[in-house]
Amino acid sequence: MNYDLALAYVDKNNYENLFGDLNHPETVLRYMKRKFHNSSIDPISEAEAKNIIQKTTYPLIVKPTISSSGGGRNVRLLSSESDIKNLIPFLKSCTEDFIIQKKIEQNSQLSRFNSTSLNTLRILTFRYGTDILYLSTVARFGRANSITDNKAGGGIFISVKPDGSLNNFGYSQNYLKIDKHPDSLKPFKGTVIDGFEKAVMLCITRHKRLPYFDLISWDIAIDEQNEPIMIELNLINQEINFHQVANGPLFGDYSEEIIKKSITEMNKSKYALTSF
Repeated sequence: MNYDLALAYVDKNNYENLFGDLNHPETVLRYMKRKFHNSSIDPISEAEAKNIIQKTTYPLIVKPTISSSGGGRNVRLLSSESDIKNLIPFLKSCTEDFIIQKKIEQNSQLSRFNSTSLNTLRILTFRYGTDILYLSTVARFGRANSITDNKAGGGIFISVKPDGSLNNFGYSQNYLKIDKHPDSLKPFKGTVIDGFEKAVMLCITRHKRLPYFDLISWDIAIDEQNEPIMIELNLINQEINFHQVANGPLFGDYSEEIIKKSITEMNKSKYALTSF
């Protein structure tokens, strides 16, 4: 893990440069270094930014672009003319960078549990020597009227099996076992997520492009056509606790070997984990 480079790689305004061959939410506007940019990252004036926003159909999602661990902090939904009118003043009042994107229409297996939030797959991959290993996936669902699915906002999580089916039970924010969504009351049992295998392969193959990072948590949505959409890349503070609660030891059969090597190597480097 190279912490010095992490923030540059997790910048959502840079995802399309790094992964131009993937599906992304449609970008409308960018706010970078306190200046406005269009979807192609060309600098534009404030007047041009206002014109773009006024011509765009809402709902839109506004989110900070530089974060190393997710969490859904400061994510906003623009769903009215008043929201659109207040966007530019809001951005100018902030010191952080933002991206404004069209809201994703997600597939039925994910939206049925809670339709107000974008419900995602948190997929964990690991570089082991020259191989990229798939480790674990949890599905995350937001609560009623929430627009995000993260645990910090009260969201719930559940294991996704290798065939894309959900476990029969998941966990609440406080790690209480539940067999259905607490608001929609939809049971988890019997749900299979279309597009899951494609999402996992996407993460494995693209991890190869990121040689500085051995452990990566990918947030992937599935759209109405069951195609994976890259939402976020998490490199630091990856919340591996809910992977282990849902799916057991993080590294599975590799656990003992990796722990031994970590103990041996950690004193030789300023980073907690070296290359395996």
